[in-house]
Amino acid sequence: MDTEPSLAEAQLDGSPRAADLVFRLIAREGILYACMSKDLTCLDAARTFATTQTTQSSLTFQNIFWGLRGPVIEIVLIMTPPRKN
Repeated sequence: MDTEPSLAEAQLDGSPRAADLVFRLIAREGILYACMSKDLTCLDAARTFATTQTTQSSLTFQNIFWGLRGPVIEIVLIMTPPRKN
């Protein structure tokens, strides 16, 4: 039985133990970042967990309603799969 909390249940309280737990859970479960293309803080955070298996995709969205175009939204998806044991 798995006694470690899931990644969703892990809470960062600033302690080294909590940070270590998050790194272990991300290694076990993987992580997906969805960042605005110009959000360097988000992109840098995603690189923290990058491995040779990490993949990146870019998506562009724009709402159109009755011929009116909304702003172009550029998203970068960065996926790091679980590590194999």
